[in-house]
Order: sequence, then structure tokens, then C-alpha cells
Amino acid sequence: MSKLKQVKGALDKHFGARTIVETTKKVRRDLETVTFYVVPHRIENPFSIEKIQRLMCSLVPNLESTGKVNFRWSNTETKDMLFLGSLWFDEEICTHEICTHTSFSDEYADLFPGITSGKTYNQKIVLTRRIYVLVFPSEPDVVRALDRKSEALILQKHLSPINIFGQVFEKLMTAKR
Repeated sequence: MSKLKQVKGALDKHFGARTIVETTKKVRRDLETVTFYVVPHRIENPFSIEKIQRLMCSLVPNLESTGKVNFRWSNTETKDMLFLGSLWFDEEICTHEICTHTSFSDEYADLFPGITSGKTYNQKIVLTRRIYVLVFPSEPDVVRALDRKSEALILQKHLSPINIFGQVFEKLMTAKR
């Protein structure tokens, strides 16, 4: 079974998150990317990098990722920008082998330096798919990322208002009277 099917199946079955958008893009002639934009089912209040990191690492449990970027704040004291975490999985889709045999009469040999008449040239092209799983704190964060075409970070002030409200509500509820 392809890694794409395995990732898609794991995300569909995961009880803690849901996929908002799936995009496919041909990056080069030998590379295709598929990106899953995922959010938690429940918004955790207060927002916690540790919780969303654990969620991200649990999304595709039966498949080892090719790579991973951890969530982190740009500055641990001010927490002004959140760098998003992601997983990615690489798979070979297919291999093209191109074989050419060159032959020309001796009178034209000087026109093609580096190419020998009667020689066979082989080229192998491996088509690769990279599957990204990007985890966002909430749906509005996905929408903003897609609008600005930047998926790497979220400004603290742009984190979902629900998250911010939850933090304020939590502080009000735990404040001493």
C-alpha cells in the first residue's frame, strides 16, 4: 500500500484530529507534494505546544516519518510567533529509465562534441512524492495560512480568538477572589 494511502487512512481514523484541506502540487518534473492541513477536534485551552506536538506525533502511528519539525515559539519569553510543526513522508512513485542510442555518419561527428556515435546513453529518473502533514491549532489558522501562502508560522495575535478567549477565561476562573 502506498504511503499516501496509509497517511490518508490514519488521518481519517484519528479520533483527535480532522483534515481540513488536502492539496497536491507538482513541484518539479520528478517531485510531487501532497499536503494535509490538520486541526485538533477540540481546541485546547490554554494553548499548549506540548499537547499539539503530542497530537502531531500520534497522527500516523504505524508509519515512520521521513522527517519532522517540532512546534516552537520564536521567543520563549514573549511567544510572539509560533513556528508550526510538521511531519513528512517520502515515497517513490515510479522510475523512468530512458535509453538512447546515438548513431550518425562520420562526416557529422564534429558537430556533436562529447557524443560518440554508436554509444548508448542511459538516464534514470525517479519520481518522488513528499507527503506533508501540517498541524494547526484551529481552522481560522489554516485559512490564514492558505491566504498568505505561508505555512511555517502563526503570529501570537493571529492565533484563533477561541484560544485567546480560553486563556482569558481560564485566568478569570482560576483567579483568587
